[in-house]
Amino acid sequence: MQSGPALDGTAQPRHHPPMTSRCLAAAGLALVLVTASPAAAQLGPPVGFPGARGGGWSPVAVVRAGWSLRDSSPSLGGSLRLPIPLPLRPAIAGGGDFVFQDGLTERQAMVDVTLGLTGGIYAGGGPAWLNSVFENETTRATRLGYTLVAGVGGRAGPVSTELQFRWLRVDGLGPNFLTLGVTYPVRALFGG
Repeated sequence: MQSGPALDGTAQPRHHPPMTSRCLAAAGLALVLVTASPAAAQLGPPVGFPGARGGGWSPVAVVRAGWSLRDSSPSLGGSLRLPIPLPLRPAIAGGGDFVFQDGLTERQAMVDVTLGLTGGIYAGGGPAWLNSVFENETTRATRLGYTLVAGVGGRAGPVSTELQFRWLRVDGLGPNFLTLGVTYPVRALFGG
């Protein structure tokens, strides 16, 4: 295990655990959960998109948990996706995540514009903000960068799952995340 100074300027060392077994276990668990719904449902459009069986159009709330592939840190966050009723299933999503590292909790915010590729597969990107302690600094700062995202979703009733891979590039930092999300159409919360 490597150890270095904490990124937030405290005297506690920051640990970088090896990510091999924990990362593989998290990826395997995420894959099992995403593919748990029937295979036919995986090929249909996700809930919240035009033509979705039983879903119709609705903004979609997403709660997600993930894993930083940079330093094996867990993350927790969410987003609100606004599907646009057009071919290719474009959507705009705004969201944020907390990344829990030894000695530092990074905060991220992003706005994604995505397109549906085939079935439940989507890809896109947009601006991203990262609040962290950057190289050669001792205090927190928020910097602007960009993010690219790709994912696949499946459905089991109104609840959907999605497996997502995100690249984040901000001021020389390049964390990558694998996340598992649970989605739910907002209009279903109000009996729609």
